[in-house]
Amino acid sequence: HQSHESQFRHLRRESKGPAGIVEIVAVARRRLYSCIVLFYSQGFRPYAREVHLIRGLDGKFPKIHPSVFVSEAAYIVGDVTIGEGSSVWPGAVIRADYGDIIVGKNCSLQDNCTLHTDDHLELGDNVLLTHGAVIHGGKVGSNVLVGVNAVLLEDADVGDYVFIGAGAIVRGHVPARSLVIGVPGQIRPLSPAQEARLQDPTANYVRNAKRFIANGLGLQIPATPEDGEAQQ
Repeated sequence: HQSHESQFRHLRRESKGPAGIVEIVAVARRRLYSCIVLFYSQGFRPYAREVHLIRGLDGKFPKIHPSVFVSEAAYIVGDVTIGEGSSVWPGAVIRADYGDIIVGKNCSLQDNCTLHTDDHLELGDNVLLTHGAVIHGGKVGSNVLVGVNAVLLEDADVGDYVFIGAGAIVRGHVPARSLVIGVPGQIRPLSPAQEARLQDPTANYVRNAKRFIANGLGLQIPATPEDGEAQQ
């Protein structure tokens, strides 16, 4: 302690300019490292409060298949069901407090997506929600891609094999094998390239989720609350 204090006093007197600042920072780092080594050598360990981001509400708990990847930074609450092979990435929120939310198999809910509803929300299988997409109720079929920051409102009824462009706002019925772009969303025919993209839109993300799980990342939990899946 005395040695470090004397070094700091000396540096404050002698150091000038950027080089002096760098030297002060270096001394500070050495001092911090010494404290950490001492801390652990005495048998102390840092205390970390456990934070629960998968929560029950009013006796209803999320039902999440054990194969699902859920990021440590996602939040899931209430009457939620998530099917096999799906993934929920950082910042995503699934809030089923007013109605139930069903996510099918092999869906990918990417960073900062929001799923919420006033009564019921359902995603089919192989649905790709890209960054910042908002699904506020309604029904989405299978093999659907929702572009960055697109919004589906409560009355949306989206068929299978639909490509929703970035930033689109979607209301009402969208027939199968359609493209939706713009504000408000305009329905157009799919191009051959877009239709091919929808054959298996989440395949890369299913593989990526397995890679994260294999590296010990995510909140892997049993499928039912009876097995201790989600505790308040």
